[in-house]
Amino acid sequence: MYNQLLSVAEVPADWKKAMIVPVYNEGTAGAVANHRPISLTIVLNKILERILAVKIIDHLRTNNLLESNVASSKSVPLVQTSWSHLMSGLSISN
Repeated sequence: MYNQLLSVAEVPADWKKAMIVPVYNEGTAGAVANHRPISLTIVLNKILERILAVKIIDHLRTNNLLESNVASSKSVPLVQTSWSHLMSGLSISN
């Protein structure tokens, strides 16, 4: 399934949706200001993001495109953050 999604460069529309829920932070529980929003996304989407992050890191390492101080095992979260930032600026059509 993931290989097919990668080959056509599309994800199902439902995977792009998220439910935003308030999570209590601190202070008075009844005050809206004491809650922060989090988005609940589909687990399958998170798995696909992880697969892409690993593939990107593998490509960067194979082609010596990472500086030695970045090429550690902590690179995957770095790529995930970078990938999320990149994707937030792109519009992917169905």
